[in-house]
Amino acid sequence: MDLKAFYNLSYGVYLCSSWDEGRPVGCVANSAMQITSNPATLAVSLNHDNYTNACVKKTGYFAIAILAEDSNPLLIGKFGFFSSKEKNKFAEFPYCLLYTSDAADD
Repeated sequence: MDLKAFYNLSYGVYLCSSWDEGRPVGCVANSAMQITSNPATLAVSLNHDNYTNACVKKTGYFAIAILAEDSNPLLIGKFGFFSSKEKNKFAEFPYCLLYTSDAADD
């Protein structure tokens, strides 16, 4: 992880993602901040009733993407107004998996 990314975190709109039984899940979050740099620690604020929050609790993993001011409104609408429990939000958006819990076992 590039720790320099921590220095650029500010108030904004974020996409928080996690994993649920072989598929990605995610939601929009408006609060993310650096807690410590060593070890690298972030805090993100998610609604307790949000399905993505449950997946973060279950897996212990999440990722944050900082959304640009000119992000596609469809992206914000899809991830902000639908539940990952009922809808595959990533079906229309490309993604790549950079880390899995299986990798930690190697």
